[in-house]
Amino acid sequence: MIKRTLLLAAGACILLTLAAHAVSLGCPVCFGEPDSSSTQGMNAAILSLLGVTGGVLGGFASIFLRLRRRMKIIAREESRA
Repeated sequence: MIKRTLLLAAGACILLTLAAHAVSLGCPVCFGEPDSSSTQGMNAAILSLLGVTGGVLGGFASIFLRLRRRMKIIAREESRA
């Protein structure tokens, strides 16, 4: 039931995105000269924010993977005893 609802919601989001793709395009200011300093600065800012976000999310993922591995080791040791 939940799977079907999630698939339906994801499908609706995809359809809305495809139907309204012209609205999601940037304004003329965003599509300025690609070699201007403001465009290069914005690209650098976006890449740095993506790097920081990816690093933090990767850290959380590694913590949870390490906890899962430790729990498996503990469960295996308890089953032997």
